[in-house]
Amino acid sequence: MKNTFISRIFRYIMPWTAFLFLVIFAGSFYYQSTVFISEKAEDIEVIIANRADVFEQQFREIKAEIAYVSRFESVLDALLDYPDMSQVERYRNSNQISDDLTGINLFNSYIEDIIIIGTNGFCKNLDSYGRLKAGIDPLQWESITSYKPGSSNFYFTLPYTADYYTTVPHLVFSVVLPVRENGAIIGYVQGNLNYERVTGMLYKSSGKTVGGTSFGAVTQDGKVVFSEGEEDLYDKVNAIIPAEVTADSGRFEIPDGGRQMVVYQKLSETDWIFLGMIDYRTMIAPVIREAGVLILLILPLSILLMSIVIYFLARRIQKPVERLKNRVENVDIETYEPEEISYEISEVQIVADRFEDSMQRNQKLIRHVYEEELLRKDVELEVLRNQITPHFIYNSLQLIKAEAVMSGNREVGRSVNALASLLHYSMDSSTDTVKLKEELTYISNYLEIYKKRYVDRFTYEITSDPSVQELWIPKMILQPLVENSIRHGFADVKTGGRILLQAVPDTEGICIRIEDNGCGMPPEQLQQLRDELEEASGRAAPGSGIGVLNVHRRIRLQCGEDSGIVSVGNCEGGGFCQVLHISPVHGSDE
Repeated sequence: MKNTFISRIFRYIMPWTAFLFLVIFAGSFYYQSTVFISEKAEDIEVIIANRADVFEQQFREIKAEIAYVSRFESVLDALLDYPDMSQVERYRNSNQISDDLTGINLFNSYIEDIIIIGTNGFCKNLDSYGRLKAGIDPLQWESITSYKPGSSNFYFTLPYTADYYTTVPHLVFSVVLPVRENGAIIGYVQGNLNYERVTGMLYKSSGKTVGGTSFGAVTQDGKVVFSEGEEDLYDKVNAIIPAEVTADSGRFEIPDGGRQMVVYQKLSETDWIFLGMIDYRTMIAPVIREAGVLILLILPLSILLMSIVIYFLARRIQKPVERLKNRVENVDIETYEPEEISYEISEVQIVADRFEDSMQRNQKLIRHVYEEELLRKDVELEVLRNQITPHFIYNSLQLIKAEAVMSGNREVGRSVNALASLLHYSMDSSTDTVKLKEELTYISNYLEIYKKRYVDRFTYEITSDPSVQELWIPKMILQPLVENSIRHGFADVKTGGRILLQAVPDTEGICIRIEDNGCGMPPEQLQQLRDELEEASGRAAPGSGIGVLNVHRRIRLQCGEDSGIVSVGNCEGGGFCQVLHISPVHGSDE
């Protein structure tokens, strides 16, 4: 019992507990991962917004300075009239341009310089201009043609190595503005941004960082502007940029080679796309570490703790259950004695109390059945005696009747014949239902005998409608009622008594009225009788005798709840009246 009970507890509870833990863990992991990814993506968006603003600001500043330079009078003079100038004029013009350039903001560390190139051969701040002399348009230079013009008149280049400097060549961004006069291009103003300094400032633009994030920028057609991280990753980004970038900012995924999340923002100045990329596994690494701690440490400890708790709870439940089991196994219904046992657990106590109550009821029921069986045997013996005695009396009465007729005393013969018929009717136990006419014949014989016993004390009249005489009713239900009229109603009557019995049809059966002109019934006793009739259950108590209540119960039992003695009461002129309603029953011949 002990091992079975506890093993069942563990067998049913522990798997579900472990399953519940795993479900909670999976849901928690999914929720935390989703929240963590969303938070990291928002952090990357903030970083991108800050860095993109810094990046754009550098290009906005160089654009403003280039536009300002293109409007210098000295620059326009050089672009228009340089071939026609004398050496002195060219010298003065060059110095004037230098002075004008000194007057603008050229102190930003990321601005390399500003170059002025004229289609007429003028060149400023460019040490090597061999290609110009060869007649190649600067807008056809590879550094310029590697990217299309921006959204304005400015041309933006991808990073390239500026090999036209006398110093060590290095990477620069170039912003070129064509200078037009009457619709024709007369020269170019080019501003160079130092690549290392521009990208270096991006990393200082935001104090917030997201570990494992790679930042960079690409063009609308997929060319890499700059990047930090794996180049092949940017190649994958470039392949899907045209399809994914449909708004000014947003997110998308790179499914190849593991899931990569890309957060982007378009740059308004250059039409480039600023990116932040991070691997999902890198983002949720902290969550995975926490999950590992949960699975390897917290979950086993929790299951161990729950096992201990379940074991002690099972032990606590097991003891009262075993106590109840022993009580049930050892109790004997024949020698049962109630006991008050404390089972400590309320639910087990309720079951035990119900068991004790059930045992008590069973014991009472067994005693009751035993007593009824004894009573039934006594009744059977009494019936056997009653069968023997009436047969003897009936045969004796037939002999007396024959002798009275032979001696010429016919009055005695009629009385003996009525008594014999009455006895034969009452002793016939083959059926408990008779036709109404048979019951009325029996009552007639019964009253005839009483009439001879009490000469001139009463008379009787029995009438019945022919339509109800063949209907079946319970046997021996009228005799107790008629006997009450004789014994109680005529107790103080010496002569002039009258009994009227009338049977007529009513709505759903037979209505029988028994009326006498005797002394009636006292009001208190009459009310008590009415109450007893109202509360009658249809079953007479053993030994209560045959009376009005037993007649009422028998009728209701055999004919239905709507049958019985429906009215009892004193008559206005004196006497007592009883009214019966009987729904016909099926007789033995039906």
